[in-house]
Amino acid sequence: MNEVVENVVEQFNKDLSGIFGNRLLDIIIYGSSVRGGFCSDSSDIDFIALIKSELSNDDQMKIQNLHTQYRKSKSIVSLFEGRYIGLENDKVTSGYYVGTNPKGWKPIHDLGFGDLESAMILDSYKAIYKTDLLNSLINFDWNVVYKEISFQLDEFLTNDLLLSNEAYKKYALITAARSLYTYIKKGFISKLDVHDWIKNNYFDIDYGNPIMFLKNVKFEIESYKSSHAYLYHGSMQKGIKVMVPKSVFHDDSAKNVVYLTSNEAYSLFYIWDTVKNKRKNKWVTCWIEDGTVHYEEQFPDQLKTFYDGVSGYVYIFKKDDTFMKATEEDMWVSVNDCKPESAKWVPNVYAEIRKYEKDNKVQIHRYNEFTSKEKDEVINKIVQYIQDKDLLNKDTETSRFIKNHHKDAWSKAINMDLK
Repeated sequence: MNEVVENVVEQFNKDLSGIFGNRLLDIIIYGSSVRGGFCSDSSDIDFIALIKSELSNDDQMKIQNLHTQYRKSKSIVSLFEGRYIGLENDKVTSGYYVGTNPKGWKPIHDLGFGDLESAMILDSYKAIYKTDLLNSLINFDWNVVYKEISFQLDEFLTNDLLLSNEAYKKYALITAARSLYTYIKKGFISKLDVHDWIKNNYFDIDYGNPIMFLKNVKFEIESYKSSHAYLYHGSMQKGIKVMVPKSVFHDDSAKNVVYLTSNEAYSLFYIWDTVKNKRKNKWVTCWIEDGTVHYEEQFPDQLKTFYDGVSGYVYIFKKDDTFMKATEEDMWVSVNDCKPESAKWVPNVYAEIRKYEKDNKVQIHRYNEFTSKEKDEVINKIVQYIQDKDLLNKDTETSRFIKNHHKDAWSKAINMDLK
């Protein structure tokens, strides 16, 4: 939050403490106030105030009086919009909604958030009293989020206000652009930042032709869905008939899952030769950003050292509703056994990766092309890993692997240890 918003939230906290005393459990601030892009001319300060016990008629009257005073002040405090929620045993018993227009103020019986809005709130919020109550009150399913986005786009296209009301048109187009970001990135972006993002990656927001713009957004989503209809897994193992959930789910350590990717190029880096590389656990230094795989070398010719001459298989799975979107881009998980539909033989993984590089689907960040500063950053990162794992004092597969491949980092760690 910027300083202006922080100050007004602090005043809001004092005002609510004066009304509710120790019944005030927490104040949740979310939206552009927290995510960024807040503008006093076009933004609200979104909040959820959590109150112990049911909201009485007297409580509702005090809420109305407070926000009436805020509106009369014509200052930034008039931008508060949100919900007062009464809780008993962490369950919602009552509530009251206040918006920017007093005509919309009303009692409510639940938070009323769909999965899309719940995901957006949980992605970026600030709990003033630092409780964890919000996570027990709202949750979401990414599959439902995607359905809500598709439904929302259809609503925009069929609403007569799209061509007759400038305010609605602006809202619909910016929301559609942000929804495209959410669909592809599994994350959220501010109203201000979305203009540059969609322009740099797809096309401008076209206020002159809103219907065509919305149809283009729908087309990009459908194209993304089509290109992600299959999931992939790279392995040296021949003849995999079924994959059993054995990996710990990064988003929920209590679950064992099968990890697959919708990015075929990314799956190649998991064809790992344990004999050639003298390490059972894979050393995969890559990530996906906007559909492109980025591979960072941590020593000279790392890519060639690990993958040249290595052969294996890319197993192909049909994606269905049993798969869940993971936090990482283009990654999917399943708690069920997964049977591949087919497999593709890869005679030389290094050569295959280079093909994807030529098609700009893989970007190799080569160690030999790093600046001195970038090399130092990589070396320091490995040194930290050596120290954290106490590898200098161990003779293990990992210590031998690091010593053999990361010679500069190993030498630096030894010198630091001697001091």
